[in-house]
Amino acid sequence: MKCVLHIGTEKTGSTSVQAFLHSNRKLLRSRGIAFLRSTGLKNDLKLALACRRDDRINRQVRELGIDDPAAKKLWRNELLANMRAEIEQLPEHVHTVIFSAEHFHSRLISPEEVQNLHRALTPFFSSFQVLVYIRRQDELAVSLYSTALRSGFAPKQILPVVPKRKLPPYYDYRAM
Repeated sequence: MKCVLHIGTEKTGSTSVQAFLHSNRKLLRSRGIAFLRSTGLKNDLKLALACRRDDRINRQVRELGIDDPAAKKLWRNELLANMRAEIEQLPEHVHTVIFSAEHFHSRLISPEEVQNLHRALTPFFSSFQVLVYIRRQDELAVSLYSTALRSGFAPKQILPVVPKRKLPPYYDYRAM
């Protein structure tokens, strides 16, 4: 079976892609393509969070009722067991599973975390296709700034101040 992994990036229309996948789940399934529910209803944020190091507890993890590494490990194991069960119950004609979360780009920031995602998916798929949409970094920074303002935050700057020729990981597409 093939895995299509849409990793974002953020601010490139990922929400629209995910809305399409969610709204057309039944039609896609009839054509041999699955968009799972176990890893997130409208996007696969839960899978991205499950692959983060257990000691990296952020707001999104706390919103799931998880506040320590031991609870995170238990939650991750349950999520991955549910994913396994859903994949194993797919009809025979399903040949492709799509995962979509811009958080694969922004939350899985270490090689270890990317390896966690790889280990979680490898048992089920014989091939992988990674899709990533990128946006010029200055446009990304302006969009992030605009989103922050609409959310009630007032960042002091639009673009981060960085040493010459050194981008923060979020903007460093080559490193990604």
